[in-house]
Amino acid sequence: MRFSVTLECKKDENSLWRRICDLDNFTKYWHGTRKFSYKKQNGEIRASVVFAFGGRGEARVEIDEQKRVLTILYEKGAFKGEQKVWLEKGRICASWDVELQSVFKLFSSWSEAHFKKGTHNALMRLCEDS
Repeated sequence: MRFSVTLECKKDENSLWRRICDLDNFTKYWHGTRKFSYKKQNGEIRASVVFAFGGRGEARVEIDEQKRVLTILYEKGAFKGEQKVWLEKGRICASWDVELQSVFKLFSSWSEAHFKKGTHNALMRLCEDS
């Protein structure tokens, strides 16, 4: 499943970027993720993820401050692949390039529409003033 979502956002880019890479509040914006716990060690961020649909995953997180790109590389679990969130002038963007694994492949046609809607909603929450 490969797609991207872009949303116009009038929020200050510095505060928006702080929200995007605030891993402690990841689930506040990304409701498809029930639990997101992470550890920083040896210059790397490793995450354990529990998804709202019941699957689990393990990921590596990369935060590129200069380019303002958050990348989550899902390595094990319900799906494998990459999720990115980044800023462009006045816009917040997200992309997914993942492959569903095991039993989750059965829901692939439903999943893409669901992921797109969830991504749009997450970007809207990130842009809110609160």
